[in-house]
Amino acid sequence: MARETFALEEARKRGLRLEPYKDWDACKRSKSELSTEATQEAQGETFPKYVFQCVRCSTLAPLVNCSNCTGTSWGFCVVRGRGNGIYCTTCEIGKTRWECPECGTDNPVTKTLGHLEEERGGSLGPVVIAIIVIALLYYAFVAS
Repeated sequence: MARETFALEEARKRGLRLEPYKDWDACKRSKSELSTEATQEAQGETFPKYVFQCVRCSTLAPLVNCSNCTGTSWGFCVVRGRGNGIYCTTCEIGKTRWECPECGTDNPVTKTLGHLEEERGGSLGPVVIAIIVIALLYYAFVAS
């Protein structure tokens, strides 16, 4: 079972990073669905895949089931005059705001929704350094 709310630092300690969605992602991903059942495993712990980050306290809160029909699938939508939001793909009720369960702040969906994924990097660094060292040694011996 995935966690309710948690600090970003807790996810980072497990090798996860938060990849926020940008405004343009909503249009680009208009056909993709976000599932409340999707999870991200990290070092033996289960985290929700899709989360909101509170603008005040930075707590991460998972994308939850629809409060109207308990649907588990959300899609991106454009709300006329209000920017981007998400909607339940079952009953088609949308939302552009969410309330932080920790501090009660009224947050916009736009710019606070993201997904957790594993940290990348570190593996290419040693390879690049080895190639540079080999190239330098090669040119040192060829030039002499």
